[in-house]
Amino acid sequence: MNIWKILQIEATTDTSQIRRAYAQMSKVYHPEREPERFQELYKAYQEALKYANTYQDDEDDFWGEDEEESDGYTGQSDEKDNNQRDSFEQLDLGRKYAGLEKTVQEEKEDTEWENDSFGDKLYTHVSAEIKVGLNAFQEYFLQQGPKDWCVFFATPAFLRVQFEEQFAALLAEFFKEQKVYAPEELPFELVRELFFAYDAFMEERGEELFEDGFTALFDVLFANQKIELILNQLEEEKYQYERNEYKTYYSIYKRVILEKDTQSTDIWEFHIGVGGISIRGGELCEKVAFIISEAPEFSPEVYRYLIHRLDLTRIKNSTRWQELEPIYQAIEGKGIHIDAYAEEEDRRPEEVRALMAEIKNWKKSQLTEADREGIRAFFEGELYSKYALDQKFLGERFYVYSVEEVMWPQIFLEEFVAYYDRLYEKTNSLAGRNLYHLMQSRIGEESTVGDDYTEITENRKEWVMQYFFEESFTKVWHSATPNSMKSVYRTLLLNHMENLERQQNYEWDLMIDGHLYAVKDGSNYVFMYDKINEKAVLSMEEYWSILEELFNVFTGKFFCLSSDKNKWADMLERIRKEIWQS
Repeated sequence: MNIWKILQIEATTDTSQIRRAYAQMSKVYHPEREPERFQELYKAYQEALKYANTYQDDEDDFWGEDEEESDGYTGQSDEKDNNQRDSFEQLDLGRKYAGLEKTVQEEKEDTEWENDSFGDKLYTHVSAEIKVGLNAFQEYFLQQGPKDWCVFFATPAFLRVQFEEQFAALLAEFFKEQKVYAPEELPFELVRELFFAYDAFMEERGEELFEDGFTALFDVLFANQKIELILNQLEEEKYQYERNEYKTYYSIYKRVILEKDTQSTDIWEFHIGVGGISIRGGELCEKVAFIISEAPEFSPEVYRYLIHRLDLTRIKNSTRWQELEPIYQAIEGKGIHIDAYAEEEDRRPEEVRALMAEIKNWKKSQLTEADREGIRAFFEGELYSKYALDQKFLGERFYVYSVEEVMWPQIFLEEFVAYYDRLYEKTNSLAGRNLYHLMQSRIGEESTVGDDYTEITENRKEWVMQYFFEESFTKVWHSATPNSMKSVYRTLLLNHMENLERQQNYEWDLMIDGHLYAVKDGSNYVFMYDKINEKAVLSMEEYWSILEELFNVFTGKFFCLSSDKNKWADMLERIRKEIWQS
């Protein structure tokens, strides 16, 4: 093994040069991405240090830095109470971190550490960023009064080193050595937020080259006397949003920073698209802004997606400016002028309305083979191509309309799927995937849906009540809390009423339990449940009578404003008149 070739330097006894080379190459061969190359690099580094120690009596100091260049604490203020000193001076191991001159006893302790593999990993090359992170953490830790740890964990000083193994190891060591709290009595809020901060990372990571650092940190956390209470809180519903924010951050961090994917929009679409977790507000905005600032240049598509999706061109005059300003500033810091997108954003509503109008015309048409070329030209046209991967258009307009309109012309569906088959060969974007799968599933439905369903001829209204109200209530809205039941019930009831008033097809997704279809068929509605392949046919009068009964139950059980009661009653009366007249 040619150690100098691996380190990419000439043979030298200058230990500071060796350390600089190792630090530089460790960025190239990251232990998580290339563990074998990194292991080879680490061995070369150790051999190079042995070579230098053998052939040079006058070694550099352990850190390869002069004392005045250290980022650590180098003095002690007489004004501070002993318990409030900077922990680099307070702790015996502080001099090791800061690069100060060692005592004979410390030299002995260093030797013991260096003979141990974990000690090697813990104390070899403490970077300036890790020192800054440790200093910031310790200063915040020693401040008087209550602390908002979730705010600290969104600061760049912490985020830059959060997932560095050495930082976790040194943090664990700090907890053991500090004199403010016994390790098992660390503040409840601190321990809980650390669990949040590292939970997703610890869940996802597999076998690592080094495991001791993070294990040491979690050993400290699990030794806390309130650990059972903390673990119980992690499962409580009111903490799930906060916990999910940390998971969202790590997911984006892993993809963008660790895997260096700055070209595709799919990770952003997954987390801030329809159905994803919003990144608006709170510390998550600060963390996302950090990722944008730290990452290399993104593709123009990523910047455009974030600007449009978060409405950044209009944000300055919005109540959300304070929340989203960090992301705005991070994108501007990349040299992207957000105001330049304003004109494009102003054209969006008109262009999207034009697209939806044409889509609805295709939906209403009785299409034949002669129309296929026209549909194909529509998808390949300049305007549709512009919005073909636009999440707002696909998720909030096209998808919602498609859910409401179950039965599509087959030729339109075939051309839609063919267009996206070609498009998805060129991009791994998630935009429009839900719509694509929905449209794909409906190919062939026009002539077959319901044909192989067993028809219910007795107790038809009871069957519809069971599946279209009880099932949809408990499955679609299974995550609803008791306090939200009124809102859920009202939403479901109004959806049915609006469906009948418009006399349109409708469907409900029961998550993993299939779909419910209410398909208009002449003067009847065919209700189908694909999980059990059963259907029941009701006249519109029977459908209306169910809704009237449920309306009376709802308004009798829950308090409702008189204005709402009157509005819904008027809707029912309009429906009744329309049905009886027809």
